[in-house]
Amino acid sequence: MNTPATWRDRLTGATAPTPTLPAMPGQWRYLGPAQLMLAEPGDLLVTDDEGHSPLHGIPLTVPRAALPDPDAEAHLRTLATRLARPLAEGDLDTLLSTAPLIDHGAVDLQPSLLERTLRLHLGTLEVACRQPRTLLVTDEDRLLTARCKRPSHRAALTLAQHPEDWAARLITGVRPTRVLAVIHDEDLDIYENRVIASLIDRLDRALALRALALRRVLDLLQRRADYQHIIAGSPNYRRTRRLLALWGSATDTPELLGQVRDALGRLGQLHRRLRALMDTPLYQQLHLRARRVQLRMTNIFSHDPIYRQVAQLWLALQADDTGSTDPSERWRAAQERAAHFDSFALLVLLRAFEALGLTPDADTDAPRAWSFTSPLGHVQLTASDDAWTLTRPDGPPITVLALPVALHAVPTTPAWRASLPTAPTLILHLDAGRADATMRTFDPATADGPTPIAIAPWDLESVERVARALRWFIWAPTFQRTPPRLTHALTPDLRRDLPLLQAALDANDWLLRPPNGPVHAALDQLHADASHALAETEARINASKKSSADVKHLRQTRDDQQRRLHAVTQLRDAIDAGEARLNAILHCPACHATTPPHHRRLDGGFFRCTCAACGATWGAEPCPCCDTHVPWLLPTPATTDAADGVDATWGCDALALPDPHARWRCPTCDARKKALAPAPLVTRAA
Repeated sequence: MNTPATWRDRLTGATAPTPTLPAMPGQWRYLGPAQLMLAEPGDLLVTDDEGHSPLHGIPLTVPRAALPDPDAEAHLRTLATRLARPLAEGDLDTLLSTAPLIDHGAVDLQPSLLERTLRLHLGTLEVACRQPRTLLVTDEDRLLTARCKRPSHRAALTLAQHPEDWAARLITGVRPTRVLAVIHDEDLDIYENRVIASLIDRLDRALALRALALRRVLDLLQRRADYQHIIAGSPNYRRTRRLLALWGSATDTPELLGQVRDALGRLGQLHRRLRALMDTPLYQQLHLRARRVQLRMTNIFSHDPIYRQVAQLWLALQADDTGSTDPSERWRAAQERAAHFDSFALLVLLRAFEALGLTPDADTDAPRAWSFTSPLGHVQLTASDDAWTLTRPDGPPITVLALPVALHAVPTTPAWRASLPTAPTLILHLDAGRADATMRTFDPATADGPTPIAIAPWDLESVERVARALRWFIWAPTFQRTPPRLTHALTPDLRRDLPLLQAALDANDWLLRPPNGPVHAALDQLHADASHALAETEARINASKKSSADVKHLRQTRDDQQRRLHAVTQLRDAIDAGEARLNAILHCPACHATTPPHHRRLDGGFFRCTCAACGATWGAEPCPCCDTHVPWLLPTPATTDAADGVDATWGCDALALPDPHARWRCPTCDARKKALAPAPLVTRAA
């Protein structure tokens, strides 16, 4: 009896005999029990280079533009090779010293063999396109008499069959308006010309990929130069320090920017000459019919001096293409690409923890688990076979998954996101450079469900973008529950017995400051008295006879004392939790310094603090539209202009999205609605 195949969804953990569509490459993992066509147990569901699933019966299709291009594959492979040993050994120091950026030193700025061959033979290709070999074809058509140069031998018979071509009937016959003429024409549709049209398409794609690789390096270096005006005009020195550390761990030279521009300029001239051939009649007529043409050395390619050089150019392009045509090898290569992107995404995650200023624990050198200490408590990142799990101090765990596909380039992405469960999930996907804000950066409005964030080794803001999402998932739950409210734990008798506690509460039982020592002493005394009274009652019940009339009264007294002890215990736990939460929020989220008392303000339902060390302000306030507690953070007392975007201006030093005209935008009622709030509170020491 054959055991049916089993697939597991890496996002939800659900299993099914066939992956449920819509799906994304890398979302489903094959569990077995045996090899399924190309898939072995443990393989991911991926697509080939054209974006189609090679597994029969699984119609997974994505656009080719959504997959990693050869340049992206090379960069991811280089980073994965450098990360293999540190990841296997759990060497966190080496991981945190590795920049998740393009290795500029590995970029070859010299013309490749294909470029040199194309530059040598491009003139010959231009001649072949503008003066191509043709096939002389003979045809017959009914033409006006004035245009007929050579009548066909069937002209009289055809004229007799078409009286509409008669101008007049004469005694000797008819005077025709049209006659059947012999037409000689040149036909471009020969095999050799179809090869030329296919060669132009393939060369155009090869040069476009080469230009993309150089442009990525140029954009990254230019982005570094453009950041100087942000750094120079921004008092957010922490972001400046993080960017400088990220740049310092990458390898480049001062003259590299000019070298990349020169190489891109030379390539652009060559590419423009090639694309000019797309306007020739040869290409316009044949490029749609020449999609899958392969070179065969015909007599023309072997003996014609022009076409022989075209064949040499085709062979040079074929030698530059290192891809395999074997389906199993291509499937293995796709699995390696997914594994390489997983390694890169993990590096971005670890560097994001470093950007947040979290301290690695001493025993964190484990291959598949990393623990960090934050002002709110311990944060742990645990790796499994399918995804990573982020355990935070307050709130349920967060699932983090890396998908080697550009979600913004897949038309089915909206339907796919709608089919996912509404659980907090961080989806790191490939940034192809054309993602809009909703698929690229982090928006707290989508934090309750699957949240996509675009990352790439050529994107300088990938680490800051992921770090801002981690800051929201770690800090926001605590801020939204602060200050704590003790109404549910305060019974009337406890209010009467703990008059000192009222000094730390407002009229609505919001805990506005940590209780002092006498309050804790009074709580401990109440807990000890309640425990002692309950123990005495239990002893009296055990000593009494079952038929005694006092047993019923003693049991009722025991129930009252148990409720009293439970209320005291619940209140003490609530005060301890609230005190811990208050102490946690008084640490600056930006620099982790402790806020002095004269820089704090807590009121019923909201709080605001100002850091005396770095000037950052943070807090949680109710939205005027929906009364949701909105956690916010500004790294400086003054509001910074957001013309450069959230990622470039604030980086990870933000919670709710800042706005130039307000301090934050509410993530609950409407992510686009700007909730106007008063100016940030900055209390100076007396």
